[in-house]
Amino acid sequence: MKRRSPVKILKNVLFLFLVTSSGVLVLTLFKRVSIYGCTSILLASLFAILNFIVFILLSGFSSAKSNQIFLFWSLGGAFIRLFMILVLIFVSIKFLKVDLVAFIFTFFIWYVVLLIFEISMIHFGTVGSKSKIFGKHVL
Repeated sequence: MKRRSPVKILKNVLFLFLVTSSGVLVLTLFKRVSIYGCTSILLASLFAILNFIVFILLSGFSSAKSNQIFLFWSLGGAFIRLFMILVLIFVSIKFLKVDLVAFIFTFFIWYVVLLIFEISMIHFGTVGSKSKIFGKHVL
């Protein structure tokens, strides 16, 4: 399988987000989705993509390091990202007026899709050793 840089993968994810967001906005314009539903869908999508961006930054930082440091940043980064998502979801549900079903369903879909991207990036070596990360060759 051809290796792709994290920046290209991020561009593809952001393009997918723009396409789905514009679709949701069009549905809102034609009154097929409520304003609360639109806000919920966009917020959940942004939270999942923010989680993915943090993954790319942390994995890009830790990939050139030793195995111990890589595991520390990978596992510690997963804990930090999980805590960040937990806080964002709690604040959104508790204090913002969001459609709960649309928010949770959208977040779940985006999270699973982006988790597949994360696993494939690690498995196929986009983030691992001997790959190009942000224009540098990592040994």
